[in-house]
Amino acid sequence: MTGSIDRLVLMRQGGKVVAADVIDFKTDEIGSDGESTVRDRTEFYRPQVEAYQRAVSKMYRIESERIVGRLLFLSAGIVRSLSLSQTETE
Repeated sequence: MTGSIDRLVLMRQGGKVVAADVIDFKTDEIGSDGESTVRDRTEFYRPQVEAYQRAVSKMYRIESERIVGRLLFLSAGIVRSLSLSQTETE
């Protein structure tokens, strides 16, 4: 699998990475049924963001619970936060 994280924000404490935000920018057009479209698009992109979260967890050796994934739907100015599902982290 290959991919690029649009923005990765690392939080450090004492020089060690302790948490992260994985941010992915989306340019999807959000029509008049905005909330429904955002919900559907969020679920569509969930596997991609979760893959990024797992990669960041391994790269920086931080617990997956300390990594938040965020989708930024640029045209609508909407942000959706995603956490790895419990089954993903076990």
